[in-house]
This record gives sequence, structure tokens and C-alpha cells, in this order.
Amino acid sequence: MNKIIVFFFFVLVFKPAYSQNEIPIEVNLNNTTNSWVNDSTLFYSGNNGSNWDFNRRSKALKYDDFGNITNIIVHNWNENLQDWEKSDSIWITYYDENSQNEYLKKGWDQQSQSWTGSERYLKLDENGNELILQLIKIVNNQFIFGVNYVNYFNENGNKTLGLTQGLNIETGEWENGFQVLYTYNESESLSIRLHQTWDVAQQGWLNSDQYLFYYNPANILAQEVHQTWNDSNNEWQNHSLELKTNIGDTTTTLIQLWNNLDINWVNEWKEIEIYNAEMAIDYFLKQDWDTDLEEWKNNMQIFFTYNEFNQPIEELSQTWVSEINLWENNEKHSITYDTYGNLNSSVIQTWDVGTGLWKNTSQEMLTFDENNNQHQFISQFWDEDLQEWANNQREDFFWSKFEPNSLQKENQITLQTFPNPTSQKINITGLPAEGYKMISIFNSTGNSVKQNLIQSNNSIDVSLLPKGIYFAHVNCTGKNFFVKFIKQ
Repeated sequence: MNKIIVFFFFVLVFKPAYSQNEIPIEVNLNNTTNSWVNDSTLFYSGNNGSNWDFNRRSKALKYDDFGNITNIIVHNWNENLQDWEKSDSIWITYYDENSQNEYLKKGWDQQSQSWTGSERYLKLDENGNELILQLIKIVNNQFIFGVNYVNYFNENGNKTLGLTQGLNIETGEWENGFQVLYTYNESESLSIRLHQTWDVAQQGWLNSDQYLFYYNPANILAQEVHQTWNDSNNEWQNHSLELKTNIGDTTTTLIQLWNNLDINWVNEWKEIEIYNAEMAIDYFLKQDWDTDLEEWKNNMQIFFTYNEFNQPIEELSQTWVSEINLWENNEKHSITYDTYGNLNSSVIQTWDVGTGLWKNTSQEMLTFDENNNQHQFISQFWDEDLQEWANNQREDFFWSKFEPNSLQKENQITLQTFPNPTSQKINITGLPAEGYKMISIFNSTGNSVKQNLIQSNNSIDVSLLPKGIYFAHVNCTGKNFFVKFIKQ
């Protein structure tokens, strides 16, 4: 069974429901909770005071038959105009009830009054693996910045290549930046992770770093070696070594650095973790190596406390004070839950050495409605001068009953391309007769290879494209369609 480590910074960011326009793009945007859909969210800024000011709002415009959100619009609050202004529009497609397919976020361009601003595009496979992620910043129809991430996976769903490219502003082409290659052993456990950077002058990949992973007979990670590439002698050079041992409920991680002069490994620091019967961490200890005394010196420790359901309710960290050879309180994180097991409060306090008391630092509060849907999220900081809580951020969530027949569904428009495969041009059928139509064609590695307006005959010349599989993204007056074709 995998061991579970719950640190205070993980618990703090846990929220049962995400804001629509801030949801991590790798997470499925399925918002059904017991037949309820989160159709809008209102965001406030506290400005570290006692009042709340409008910040932005998101609203779901369309759903599919399963209650998955397929279109979201986001507005920002203009304090000067005292009105809402368009900010982003998001389109999402799905493979099925639970699997997200594509995600496209377009920014609103005030100058042209159209959805031609900055763009974020995500493509997932049916297993939820991220295939393509593109981030493009556009201001006044001018490319400012762009980055393209492309991932490849083997038949077992393990990543084999991660490629990062930057956008050439002058040519509009994606250019290689760096890549990470993954190699696996017979048990499909990671054995090598190789980092390389692109050399523009040589037009080739250059080694940067590599990580070698070794396992015990039970296929549990035992060693991780980090090496850096030495250009002067064209060979790998040791940098750091991580050794893991598991004895009973205790795991020890030892970090060593390579000493080029002595040509051996030297202790740097180590961590000791002790787990409970539910495989959740009970105790954490970090120690640093004293090279002069050649012994371990305490650094920090954390105690974890759980309720009867093995949910963390307190995390107490202490630091070692070498001058007095004692542990001293550092930070305490207290967590409470409602009767349904939902996290409803999280308070962080720091230790005041002068007074010998805990001082408030920050808190988060979550409330849920009678249907167990998250109703509100509030974060606050402690104002030391006023000795009271000051508002920071607030989110109000609004829900509606999921009834497929009453929802505004996506227009059932299906595009088709012919001939497919093709050698000269593709014709697209199914597009609306009216409106502005722009097509962007991407190759199988995610590179944009062609972009232009679609003429009235809905025909696009692809004769100059190399043979292969291509994906076409068609934007028709704010509506987005995706098709695939093969160039012979």
C-alpha cells in the first residue's frame, strides 16, 4: 500500500469544489454532485480589510447530457465603470461522462471586441494524460509570448517524452526548447529520466541532466542518482544521491552530494518518516550532517494528529535551537470538519518566542449547503495591529438541479472533411453558412503548421504539408470545432 504524507501546505489548498475559471486544466470539469451542477461562481477581494469588493465572476453557459460544463464565460469587475467586463471564454469537450477531451480558453480583446486575446489550449487522451498544452499571450492581435508542451505515452500509459517549445514571435513557429525522455524497466517502473536542451546552432539536442532509479527486489525505489553532463570531457558527472530504506513503519531518506576532490559521496541531510496503521504519516524528522563533528544535527520535526476517520486535525512543526539543545515550536496547523467529513476550517498559527504563545497567521473557512454542495470559501489573514481577522479572498458558489431536458445543450453540429485522406486540399462540411471562420492546423506533435481564414467554399489547400496526421481547430464566430485528417 502506498504511504500517505499530508503536509500542512497540501491541506491548505484542498477545497471540495474549484472555481470554474481557476480549476486545474488537467482536472476533469465534471461538475455534477448528486445531480447538482455548479453553474456560477462569484469572486471577491478583501484587500486585507473588513469589506468585500467584487473581483470577477464565472458562469456556465452550456452543458452536455451528463451535466459536464461545455462553455463558461468569465467577467472581471471594472471598479471605475462599476460594471462587469468580459475577460475569458472557455470551451470544453468530453470523450464520455467522466473523461475530458479538449479545453480551450480565449481572452477577450477590448480593442477588436472579440475573443482573440490570450489563449490556453489543452488536449487529453481518454486516460486523462495531458497530450498538448499551449499557452499563448496575445495583446492587440500581437503575439507576445507562447509556450507549447507536448507529451507522449506508451501503451501502459507511462510518459515517454515531454517536449517544451517556445513561440517565435516573428515567424509564428514553435521552436524546440528542452525535452525530457523517460525509460522504464521490465516492471514498468521509471529507470532513467534524461533532460536535454535544444542547441540552435547545431540544430540538435544536448545532454543536461539525468536521473537514474534503482529498486529493491520488491520493486520499491531504493536509490536515485542525479548526474549532470560535463561538456569538457563529454561524460556524465555525479551530483547527488538519494537512498531510501523501509523498515517496518519507518522510511529513511538519505541525501548525499558528490565530492569531486575525494571522489566519493558525502552526507548532506536525511529525513525520517514514521507511519501509522493506516499508512498516514505520524512523525517527520529532518537532520543535517555536520562535516566538522561528523554527526547528525537536528533541523526540524513535525507531529501529525488525526481524527477517528484518519483525517489530519493538527500538524505541529518545531525547529531545533542548537544554542540551548532544545526543540522550539514553530508553526501549528489546526483543521476541523463537518458531520459529512468536509473540511470546514483551517487555521495556521506561528509561535511567538517572546510571549510563549501561539499567534494567528491565516485561516480558511468553507461552508456547504443542505445538499452538501460547497456554498462559500473564505480566506483571511491576521491583522496584528488591529488584532482581528482581515479579509483576503472569498468565493460564492451557486448550484442548480441537474435536469438534462431543461439545460441549454451544445448545438449538435458535426464537421466532416473530405477527401480524407487527402493529397491536395480538404473540404469541410457542416460549418454555419454565416460568420467569421478561422482554421488552425496542428501536426501530431502539436506544432501549428498553418493558419488562415476559411473561404466561402470551405476549402483549404494542404498540398505543401508533409505526410502525416493533422488536427484542425476551426473557430467560427466564437464557436469552436475540431476535426482530424490525414495528409498523403
